[in-house]
Amino acid sequence: MGKFAGIDIAKREHWMCVTDGEGRLLMEPRAYANDSEGLSRMVGDLDLLGGDVAVGMESTGCYWRSCFRALAEGGYPVAVINPVRTCAERKSGNLGRAKTDRVDCLVVADTLRKQGLAPTAAPDAGAAQLRDLCRFRRTVSESMARAKIQAVALLDQVWPEYGRLFSDKFGGSSRAVLRRLASGDMDSDVLADDLRGASRSRFGAAKAGEVLASFRSTCGVPATASQLMQLRLLLDQVDFAESQLSEIDAEADALLDAVAPTLPTVPGIGRATAAQIAAEVGDASRFRDAKALVAYAGLDPTRRQSGGFDPDRNRISKRGSAHLRRSLYIAAQASLRADCEFRDFYDRLRSRGYSHRYAVCAVARKMLCVCWALMRSGEEYSRDRHRAKEKAPEGASPVEAV
Repeated sequence: MGKFAGIDIAKREHWMCVTDGEGRLLMEPRAYANDSEGLSRMVGDLDLLGGDVAVGMESTGCYWRSCFRALAEGGYPVAVINPVRTCAERKSGNLGRAKTDRVDCLVVADTLRKQGLAPTAAPDAGAAQLRDLCRFRRTVSESMARAKIQAVALLDQVWPEYGRLFSDKFGGSSRAVLRRLASGDMDSDVLADDLRGASRSRFGAAKAGEVLASFRSTCGVPATASQLMQLRLLLDQVDFAESQLSEIDAEADALLDAVAPTLPTVPGIGRATAAQIAAEVGDASRFRDAKALVAYAGLDPTRRQSGGFDPDRNRISKRGSAHLRRSLYIAAQASLRADCEFRDFYDRLRSRGYSHRYAVCAVARKMLCVCWALMRSGEEYSRDRHRAKEKAPEGASPVEAV
């Protein structure tokens, strides 16, 4: 195509310009409101140029999606560009140090023109829903974790010995005691009844006596009314977050069965982690091979050699999806508790002197390659079919070899 449109995405308005194959401006940068009227005007201006236009835009937050949809429905091929690419173009270009909306859309157009980027496929509806749901799940989970941390910090002030009473401070039995503490009524009979109900009769009067003895002899400062109110509200937050997570997991389960039903067959990948991986990968066929997906996750190795310095340990690039990378790292650690080739692969790397974190990253990369194969084929995991390589190529690091 001989025309290239660059769009600088923002929350309230987008800026667009169009250049020809030599970089000459065919349309000066102009602003378009991020609403139906503005996007219609943007498509209309492209139509006036003859319609034979390739469009590029940065993946800026969530604000590019409505613009992408309007242009795709208008029949224009749109490439969603990683900001790393446009940043490199800005540094190598002749646009100086200026950074404005007008300049930014020119940078995007130049990036699209010089690098010949392929159009981005419209996201699969099921995968897009799953991605939004999984990211929201992480937000809810982090909110619950913060509430628990605050509750523990409060307990450390008023009852430092509490951690010795229960292995899980937020298990059912412990939560019954904390509710009773927050109410300000630590009556032994009522506490025993609460413990009996929460533990399904595992605990009773004896445990209530142990709890009360610890409470009465604590070295903590006496709890104030405001502290007890904080504890009650924090417990409410934890309960509410747990109910939200249950609802989210039920919906994610249904979407996972439609998007990537065989991922949970991989050792170390439970249904929640499988949903997160499938959500971030989306349509696996959009990656030409497993290495392209590895680069998308930021698990590809980087090499920094200068003069006589040539390190024998390469780092991962961390340039891709942080959400996908985090989910894979968690799954890789979980796989080490199973009798599987991922554990065998990890043990071989450790025996060769590689650190724990380095070996886990290599396992995560291996696991992602397996996930890519399963999502494309729809098959279940097979240890024989997806066996880890016994030996890396001569001179290659484990991360490069898998």
